[in-house]
Amino acid sequence: MTKRIAIHDFVDLIIGKKLTARKIMSLITKHHPGCEPTFDSLRRRLIRMQKSPYASLQVSIEGREKLFKLVSVDARFFKYSESASAAIKTRGKRPGAARPPHSPAELKYCHMHKMFDQALTSVRERVSA
Repeated sequence: MTKRIAIHDFVDLIIGKKLTARKIMSLITKHHPGCEPTFDSLRRRLIRMQKSPYASLQVSIEGREKLFKLVSVDARFFKYSESASAAIKTRGKRPGAARPPHSPAELKYCHMHKMFDQALTSVRERVSA
């Protein structure tokens, strides 16, 4: 999606209606002109709704088409979907979140692990030869 549609608006568009993915996309572009969703982004959103314990999304197949019907949504769904999308947006983008340097005890442990691994590797090479 070039411009993401808010989850509240998305729910308002599809709740109580039995729609195909194409119909959902056309509703989004009709009611939110700046939004151009992709099938992949729509599919991910529908899968998240289907797996969520706070939303009841029914999926049925008629002919060759999958039909989606959003029956109900709990208020917790909005809360958790917003926090999840915020976490996805900020993943790896926090300024000043560099890994702190290792303490001397950690460095000593890493050095000992490296020495042990090198010794074990040399023994394995002798045994396999």
